[in-house]
Amino acid sequence: MTPKPSDPINDQIYNELSLKSTDELLEIWKTNDRSVWSDEGFNAIQKILLERQGSVPPQKGVSTVEESDDSTYYNIDRLTSLATIANVLAWVILGGDLIAVIAYLGLALNSTSVNLIQYLMTPSNVLNLLIWCVVYILPGLFFFAVLRLLSEAVYVLLEIAENSRAR
Repeated sequence: MTPKPSDPINDQIYNELSLKSTDELLEIWKTNDRSVWSDEGFNAIQKILLERQGSVPPQKGVSTVEESDDSTYYNIDRLTSLATIANVLAWVILGGDLIAVIAYLGLALNSTSVNLIQYLMTPSNVLNLLIWCVVYILPGLFFFAVLRLLSEAVYVLLEIAENSRAR
């Protein structure tokens, strides 16, 4: 294979940059300001640093881990939307459940033909009201807990994924 002929402009960029100190070149490389330096300039700096140090440090704004949507199996926006919807729905269900329990108590107490105090003096009536309140409120509490758990689990898993990729 024949060597590629050198480009006089790239050679000139390389020669001018090789006059700079390693510290200057490292600073230019790390800041990665593409509005000041061209791609050819960065290629020359990379070549010089590799010759002088054997490696180049990471550049600002350039991740060594691919951050495209293809690198993950999930869509972060969809997951955060799901967590938000689950959180709001949990509170709506709990509020609706409490309103239903209060409405049941109001209907139960209004439907009694006797005085409220006489009705509550009978232990079986109080026990009956408590059982029905628990029956009404338990499913709502269960769904509230499950939806809140789902919401928090999504946020925790996203945080774990973000922290594990940052390393």
